[in-house]
Amino acid sequence: TVCPGGTSCPSYGFRDVAGPADWSHEGIDYCVRRSLMVGTGVGTFSPNAVCSRAQIVQILYNLEGEPKVSGTTPFTDLTQDWYQDAVLWAYQTGVVAGTSSTTFEPDLPVTREQIAAILCRYTLWKGRSADARADLRVFPDARDVSGWAYDSLAWANAEDLISGCMIGSISYLKPLDNATRAQVAAILMRYQQSI
Repeated sequence: TVCPGGTSCPSYGFRDVAGPADWSHEGIDYCVRRSLMVGTGVGTFSPNAVCSRAQIVQILYNLEGEPKVSGTTPFTDLTQDWYQDAVLWAYQTGVVAGTSSTTFEPDLPVTREQIAAILCRYTLWKGRSADARADLRVFPDARDVSGWAYDSLAWANAEDLISGCMIGSISYLKPLDNATRAQVAAILMRYQQSI
């Protein structure tokens, strides 16, 4: 269903979200309507801002219905209250690991290949198959994919979660590019609808 815009639009309160004709609108509407993503300030969603590690674990934690957690993590750099439970949940489930034995780096941006790896681990944790594989060699920058992320990105591409970025007439995978909040919203919508 195409969003009619106006006050009935889930993103109506955000002055920085593009209109219904923009590629990003549907995904943002989807995530806002389901309380998977919230604004970044009064009247702002920041669709072009990068998605941080804290934000992606909070989104998945929201998707799980914010289950009750208990215990602690070994991370000494968790300074904000809003993501504490989400990081603990992600750590305990193995969906997202730390960047070292004592750091999580919550403000660090996540890349497109990292999003693929996180969603792949989340899918496996949910007990679902993540066996599909696309041939990434069709992308001229496939060699830029990190070895540890190759299978996850091949799965995400096969499931149409992460597609190429058109530059001129050529589609590039852009695995090392930081994922924007708009991109994450679109990926999450496709994930929910197909997986």
